[in-house]
Amino acid sequence: SILSSAVIYDSVPCPSCTEHGIMPPFCFNRQTVIAALDHSGMGVTTCPKCMRAGHPAVRILNILAPEVFLSYQWGYKFPLFETYTTQELVRRYRRLIEVHADVLCWLDVEGGLSA
Repeated sequence: SILSSAVIYDSVPCPSCTEHGIMPPFCFNRQTVIAALDHSGMGVTTCPKCMRAGHPAVRILNILAPEVFLSYQWGYKFPLFETYTTQELVRRYRRLIEVHADVLCWLDVEGGLSA
């Protein structure tokens, strides 16, 4: 039945376009947005239609809601790097999970609690 299957859309309408009544809204490519989440460092991306209208950049977590929360115990803190052992392992596995399982993950230390 249709209710027992998951649907993953390849394009996602810009939430800022829809909020401001810009029709038709710009549609983000899902894989491009996920890649931007890893590389932007700020968690935002630009929408060409919103930019032309003078609206600010769009928060990536407003475009795609994370589906999996990765919970872990931080582990031992490396004094030299100011990072925790388990936290670093989880961050590395996060991308593998996203690519191979096609789900978006989030961690508490990456601001996901406000998503």
